Amino acid sequence: MGVGIDTVAYVGLCFGAGYVMGIALRKAASFVLTVTGLYMLSLMVLANFGVVSVNWAALLDLARRVTGMALDPLLGAGVLTLPVMAGLVTGLVFSRCAHIRRDHWVRG
Repeated sequence: MGVGIDTVAYVGLCFGAGYVMGIALRKAASFVLTVTGLYMLSLMVLANFGVVSVNWAALLDLARRVTGMALDPLLGAGVLTLPVMAGLVTGLVFSRCAHIRRDHWVRG
């Protein structure tokens, strides 16, 4: 009464896939947040100078709808299983653990 090799392989594969998705999600989120931040900064500056008028409440509502819809396809398809979620969280948290600087590996 033990764990079969098929189960171990499935969990390992799902964890690895989740880890890679976490790394990709972190990189994509970093880019999207940078662009969004610059866009919001430009809107604030233009609104401050009176060039544009921004409906901030409608913009906040749009942001809430977009972030709420982002995970719906994954949750509905049953893709986010426990091993995938564990790998995803690990990839999000530890994806910057090693990179090359000059001639040696460093943690950063």
